Amino acid sequence: MTGRTGRPHWRHHPATDWFITLVCAQLLLLIFHYMAFGSSANLRLYDYLVMKTGYTARPDIVVVSIDDPTIEDHGGWPLQRRHYADLLQRMSTPANRPKAIGLDLLFIDSTDDDMQLAQALHDLPVVLPLTPIESSPLPALSAPSPNASMPDNSMVIPPSLARAVQTYGHILLAYDQDGISRSIAPNVPHSPHMALAMMQRSQDPDAVSKVEALSQSKTRQRFRMVDPEVGFTTISLKDALNPHLSADFFKDKWVLIGVTSPSLGDHHATAYTAITGASTPGVYIIASVLNEALNGQWISVLPDTPSMLLGLIWVMLTSLALFWSNPSRVFVVTPIALLMLCGIDLLLLSQFNTWANIMPSCIVIGFMGGFWSWRRLMTTVNILHLQLEKTQANAPLKIAKSPILPDATALFLNPFVDTTHRVVEELNTAIELQKNDLALLNSILQQIPEPVAIFDAGHKHLTSNQAMNGLARKLQLNVHSSAHYDFDQLVNALQISKSRALHSGQEETTVSLSQYNLPNLYFIFRTSEIQSNDVYKLKLVTLSDITASQRHQIQREQTLQFLSHDMRTPVAAILALKKRLLLLPTNNMPQVQACADQITQNAQRLMDMMDGFIVHSQAEQMPLHLTGCLVSDLLDDAIEQAQPLADQHHIQLQLMETPALLRIMVDTHLIVRALLNLLHNAIRHGMPGSCVIIRTSPHAGQVQPMARIEILNPIGAMLPDNDVKGFGLGLKFVKTTIQRHDGKFHLQIPYQEVDDHMAWIALDIPLYND
Repeated sequence: MTGRTGRPHWRHHPATDWFITLVCAQLLLLIFHYMAFGSSANLRLYDYLVMKTGYTARPDIVVVSIDDPTIEDHGGWPLQRRHYADLLQRMSTPANRPKAIGLDLLFIDSTDDDMQLAQALHDLPVVLPLTPIESSPLPALSAPSPNASMPDNSMVIPPSLARAVQTYGHILLAYDQDGISRSIAPNVPHSPHMALAMMQRSQDPDAVSKVEALSQSKTRQRFRMVDPEVGFTTISLKDALNPHLSADFFKDKWVLIGVTSPSLGDHHATAYTAITGASTPGVYIIASVLNEALNGQWISVLPDTPSMLLGLIWVMLTSLALFWSNPSRVFVVTPIALLMLCGIDLLLLSQFNTWANIMPSCIVIGFMGGFWSWRRLMTTVNILHLQLEKTQANAPLKIAKSPILPDATALFLNPFVDTTHRVVEELNTAIELQKNDLALLNSILQQIPEPVAIFDAGHKHLTSNQAMNGLARKLQLNVHSSAHYDFDQLVNALQISKSRALHSGQEETTVSLSQYNLPNLYFIFRTSEIQSNDVYKLKLVTLSDITASQRHQIQREQTLQFLSHDMRTPVAAILALKKRLLLLPTNNMPQVQACADQITQNAQRLMDMMDGFIVHSQAEQMPLHLTGCLVSDLLDDAIEQAQPLADQHHIQLQLMETPALLRIMVDTHLIVRALLNLLHNAIRHGMPGSCVIIRTSPHAGQVQPMARIEILNPIGAMLPDNDVKGFGLGLKFVKTTIQRHDGKFHLQIPYQEVDDHMAWIALDIPLYND
C-alpha cells in the first residue's frame, strides 16, 4: 500500500523498524566476529576485568631473586655456579627440603664448578629450562614426555649437569597481538612448561593429578598475573646464602630461582605493564603460571560460536528493550545494556573462569541505539512530511487512529503502540484547529507599517513584524538568534525607564534614536496588555513614527532662533555703524572707509546666516541629492573656502591623504558645508601659529567599510567641553548631516591619545562601490 507521494505505508509502523534494526544488528555482529573486529579492545577489557577480580599469590611459592645487590656482592654477572650449589646444598637437608625447585637459568658453557653443582642437583627435585639449539628447531607437536631427559640435539648443557638433572621444562611465552603475554602453551614437543614440570617432579599427588589433566592439551592456557603490589614471597640470593636464615625456610615450598635485575633484560610485557610502567621479570611470570596451575583456575576462552550466540541473544533482548521503551530513553537503555553485558562477562570470569569475547556485541549495541533513534526519527519526519503535503494541497489532516487491540493480545502488543505516532496524532489535531487563525493574524501583523512586537508575561519575545525587526537591527539587538530580544533589552535600547514603559499606555512617551548615530528618528512608545482565558498575558508594544512632524517642529524652532537672535545681531551692528558713520567728519576718509568695511562685513555675515539657514533646512528635509564623489575633492573644496579665515588667524591647514581612493555617495553641498563648519571651528578655537591637521584613511565599520576623515588641532589652555555648539551652523548640523548619510560622528576633547591640549573630530562615511 502506498500513499499519494509513493512512500510505502509500512514505514509508519514501528514493528517494521524494529525488525529492520534487529536484522542489520545481527548481520553486523556476524561480520564483526568473522573479521575479529575489536580484538585489541577485547584484550584491554579482559585485562581490566581480570585485575578488578583480584588475584593473590600462594604463600607456599618462594622466589629467590638474583638482583643487583647480589650481583655486586658476588663478583658480577654471570655468578659463579658454586653459589647456586651452596644454596641447593642448604635445601638438601630433610628439614629444609622444598617440594620442587625451578632454576630459570641457562647453563650452557662448562665451568670448574659444574661437578659441585651436579652433586647438589643430584638428590633434589630440580627442573632446568629447555634450551633449543638455534640451528635445530623443535620437531612438530607430539605427545610430551615430561620425565624424559632432553635429547642431545635439543639443548646444549654440560654433560655433568645433564646427568644430574632428570626433568626439563620450557619457558616459552605466548604473546597476543598487542605484545602482552597472557597465556602459555602447556606442552611443546618433549617438554611441558617449567611450572607444570615442577608439579610433575614434586611427586605431590594433588599437583600430579592437575598436571595429568593438561598432559594432552595442545591449546594455549590463559593464566592470571599476580598483582605486583602484592607479589610473591621473595628473598634475594644474597640473603638466602646468609647462614642466619631459618633452617626450614624452604620446607615444602615451591622454589623458583631466577634473575630480577633489570639490567639483564629478562623482562616481559604483562597486563600490569600499562599500570606500573615497568615490565615483569620472567621468573615472576613462571611463578604466576605455577600459582594458576596449583589453584587449578585456568581461564578458558569461549570459542567464537558460543560467544557469537551469546551476543545474538543479548542483541535481540536489547532491541526488544528499545522497542518497548520510550524513544527518548534510547540513550539510557543502551548504556544499561552495555553495563549488564560487561557484568555477565565479569560473572563468567570470576565464578566460572571463562571469558567470552563481547566486544563485537558492545559495538553493535551502541550502533543499534543510534540506528533505532534514526529510524524512528525518519518515521516521524515522513509522517509530518505527508501531513505537510496534505496541508499545502488544502486537504484535511487525517491520521489513522491507533487500533484498539483485543484483550487476548493487548497484554503483549500494547507496549508496541508507537509513542511517536500517538503524539503526532494529537499534535495534528491541535495544529489544524489553530493554524489558519494564526496564519491570518501573523499576515496582518507583518503588513502593519508601524513597528509592533509582542512579549509574553515573562517579557520574553514572542513575535514581531518586519518594521520592528528592522528597527531592532538598527538598535544593535540580537534579531537572528532563536531567543531574539526581550522587553527589557528593547526598553534599555530606547533609553526608557522600565516603570515608565510599563505604564506608557496611559500617557505618550516620545523616544529619539539619535544616540545610535542614526538619522534623527522619533517615535511614540506605547504598551498595552492582552489577556486570553485568564491564563495568557501578552504585552503589545507599538512605536508610532513621528519623525516628519518632529523635523518640522525642529525647523520651526531653528527658524525662530535665527530670526530672533542670530540674524538680529548683524542687523543691529549695521544700524550702529550707520549712526557712527553719520557722526564722522567728512574729511576723515580712513575712518569712513573702515566703518564702510565693517558694514560690508556684517552684511556679508547676515547673508551667510541666511544661506546657512537654507542649508540647515536642507539637512533636515527628507530627500537627499546623492552624488558619487571622492573624499579628496570634497576636502579640497572645503579647505579652499576655509583658507582665508585660516590666513587671518595665522593658522596652517595641512592635508594628509591616504594613497587609496575613497569614493562615497553623498549630498556634496551638505558634506562640504559640514566640513567647512568643522574647519571654521578648528580655526577659531585654535592657537595662532598652530597647524590644523586633516587626514583621511579607510576604516573597517561594523556593517560595511567606511571612509574616515579626521581633524586634529591644538586648542590651548581653554578647553571647550564636548557639547560646545561651535561656529557657523554648529555641531548639531554636522551630526545631523553625517547621520543622514548613515555615517558616524566622533568627538573627543581633549584627545588624550596624542595630547591633553588637542581636539579630535572624526567622520565615518560608508564607502561606495560602483
